[in-house]
Amino acid sequence: TADASDDTSADRAADGEDAFLRYVQQGLLIERLLEKELPQVPAVSEKRARTYYEENPDLFMHPEEVHLRHILVKAPPEMADDARQQAYLHIQALEQQLTEGANFTALAIDASQCPSRARGGDLGYLTRRQLYPSLAQAAFDLIPGQVSPIVESPSGYHLLMVTDRRSARQLSFLMVRDDLQKQLRTERLHKAARSFIRKLREEATIERLVH
Repeated sequence: TADASDDTSADRAADGEDAFLRYVQQGLLIERLLEKELPQVPAVSEKRARTYYEENPDLFMHPEEVHLRHILVKAPPEMADDARQQAYLHIQALEQQLTEGANFTALAIDASQCPSRARGGDLGYLTRRQLYPSLAQAAFDLIPGQVSPIVESPSGYHLLMVTDRRSARQLSFLMVRDDLQKQLRTERLHKAARSFIRKLREEATIERLVH
């Protein structure tokens, strides 16, 4: 029985591999067909890209950022309660050192359990969306030079310090021009591909009706 079961499993695996190969081959055939049959889609001119940029200014706003440093004491969700308690006592002791005048960067190098400790806890400029919600709320409430109370995240316990802020700002056309031209050309390619596939389907339907 075991041998029969092994044979069945092997057959299923082989069938799965054959199906995957057919899927890949079909994809390659479709790609080659599109390359052959699609009309040459021209590059997007700078004028067209600029018009799009000017008509959609909200798409090219860079959100507010803070330059953030942190000290982390790890306390992941799976950590046992007693270990979590010890982690919290540790971050409390670090908070007390900062209250007494310890240098944040030096303390991060000495005590943080994040790889950023090598940079004094420096995480660089970050937007709200790049942070856990609890960290974003705390960080964006700080003024430069201010240290946060203890903040919890799925990684553990943090102390945060903001060193600089950047207001939301409009990205210049020159900053986005190249990427925007590529994006708009890709949209043209997708549109042309959809039209071509729709035409193939319509012709296939007509052929079936004739037969």
